[in-house]
Amino acid sequence: MHLAGVKSKEQVWPLPPDWPAHEVRVVWSRRRSVALRFHPAQGVELRVPLGVSEAEVRRFLALKRAWLAGQIHRHRTQSARFPPPPPGSIYLRGTLIPVLHKPAAPPALTESALHIDLSGPSDTAERRIRALLRADLLARIEAVFTAHHALAPTLPLPSRITIRRMKSRWGSCSADTSMRFNEVLAHLDDRCLRYVVCHEWAHVRHFNHSPDFYRQLTALLPTHRADERHVHAHSPALLHPVYIASGEA
Repeated sequence: MHLAGVKSKEQVWPLPPDWPAHEVRVVWSRRRSVALRFHPAQGVELRVPLGVSEAEVRRFLALKRAWLAGQIHRHRTQSARFPPPPPGSIYLRGTLIPVLHKPAAPPALTESALHIDLSGPSDTAERRIRALLRADLLARIEAVFTAHHALAPTLPLPSRITIRRMKSRWGSCSADTSMRFNEVLAHLDDRCLRYVVCHEWAHVRHFNHSPDFYRQLTALLPTHRADERHVHAHSPALLHPVYIASGEA
């Protein structure tokens, strides 16, 4: 591989039939280390430094077959524990609740059901549901900041909070202290939400995962290591539909 002027290169390699995945996306870039990851939506990706030969990459990959099988098995186990919501239901704060038709009336969210106008096309009903879930999520996020600010009173609060649907990230923090959170968090319990908010909040001071970052995160959330595992266990939610109308399945 010629390095002059090259910033990155990528290939998709088929994997042998006895592997737990069909293919791997190999990306050469100006990085220092090799990193293999599996994401349920994006598949298997292997990132390697420029200059590493294809033969070296294949040798590394062969050594990681068992690790990859474990990751995929873990995802399948998690998916069985946290399956997609059945038609006519949604996950709200980690609990499965029914979505009930309430014609020509403002939406109402209770602990046992979501009452909302479902008339019109299914995508219209989904937009109404998502708008209500976003409002509920924003209120929950602000409550986490309020509850934990006393643990780190000198840590700046976010300059702006936005919520959007993301494929693989739970949240992000920018240099201007604005934060973005995944809409999927609306479906998960308070423990998941608290971890993601505190994790991004710690990035206000440390835009890395250094020891200083983890000290800041520990000050905000002493249970963060166990909470992180709890969030990973709910990663199948990233692939779940928001809502499927009854009769559409």
